[in-house]
Amino acid sequence: MFGALLRIFEDFRYVAEYTSTDGAVLQFRTRIGDRALEGADFLTFGADGLIHEFTVMVRPYSAATALKDAMAALLAASTQVNAGSGS
Repeated sequence: MFGALLRIFEDFRYVAEYTSTDGAVLQFRTRIGDRALEGADFLTFGADGLIHEFTVMVRPYSAATALKDAMAALLAASTQVNAGSGS
């Protein structure tokens, strides 16, 4: 999934980080084509220190829609390639 996002996002950068003992929020900015997108990654850590929950929120709606459409196209193309190779 992250590999697909890196193919879709342009000029991705984290712009802020907020941490606590049991989690973190990472604010980012990027572009999808001509649409600017702002978002946040919400990470919740377990007692073992590993990430137990990972939630992403993005805005504005038009950029979220562009992200959905780009991901759908990329995943559909990937599915066709895999189906053609017998995998």
